[in-house]
Amino acid sequence: MFKKINATTYNELKSKYKWLRVNNSIEDYLEPQYYNHILKDYIFSGKSDLEVFRTFLKRNTNPKTALELGSGSGRVTDVFLNFRNYANWDCKLDILDLSKQMLSYCKNKYADVNYIQYINSDTFEFLSRCEKKYDLVYSLWSYSHSIHQILPRLGDEKGREYVAKTLKKFIKNNLTPNGKMFIIHFDTQSQEQSILIHQWKKLYKMFSDTKKQSPSLQITLKALEELKQNKEISYSVKHLISDGIVYQNENEALETFLNFHMEFEFNDLEILPQVIDELRNNFSNYRNEKGQIVIKTGCFVIEIQKSE
Repeated sequence: MFKKINATTYNELKSKYKWLRVNNSIEDYLEPQYYNHILKDYIFSGKSDLEVFRTFLKRNTNPKTALELGSGSGRVTDVFLNFRNYANWDCKLDILDLSKQMLSYCKNKYADVNYIQYINSDTFEFLSRCEKKYDLVYSLWSYSHSIHQILPRLGDEKGREYVAKTLKKFIKNNLTPNGKMFIIHFDTQSQEQSILIHQWKKLYKMFSDTKKQSPSLQITLKALEELKQNKEISYSVKHLISDGIVYQNENEALETFLNFHMEFEFNDLEILPQVIDELRNNFSNYRNEKGQIVIKTGCFVIEIQKSE
């Protein structure tokens, strides 16, 4: 494991990069306001990830119970609530997040909404002990984070077994007949994620094979295929490539990658100067004639339907 960065070196870097700071709590992640500020739009062939989700909602008929995994500051929750009102659904919603401050932010945001229950938990810890049944479950981007925290903690073999067993248990026991799940999962081989995985593999052995998709996607698709073979579900996977995320300059790209994507994990390590240099070199490959940095990302849209 890497040592902590020298205080003098850190202060020198912080004088250059004003946004550089440390957050050692996985649970806290980002403050809601900062999250809203730093988050970029994800556009696929002119259609945002939120519009992709909204299209999915249009294919559903009046679910009674719904669950959002990883609510953050309510970006996706807004879409669900607006569509619920538009479609005149009579649907209760449970929203889950590991961050207490994110849930607190949402409680204030939706103070007038009386059909939301708030759950402070890790995704897979909740799925493993869940007894409630849901007609609709969705998660945009955050689903994999829980898996990638479980594997280092339990070890690769036991972690994979636990995740697969939990996911299959939840679908079998907690998704109603004809119930649906919607997951947007990142693409490890995209431009954006390739840059990130090159750094993540320094901390986590599970990312050492950069030619493969992430462990979370591997485990999920294998579990879903087993359920499909047993005729318990049907599912589809659609691969999308983004139009390109635009960073106005190198500084903005560094802040987004280190504080958002890399979740502050490198910000207090001795390898921080090396990481910054490598990111800058990566970004130079994506600079356009205006000096902007344009990097494409990718995702897999997974839709699951429980059998009757």
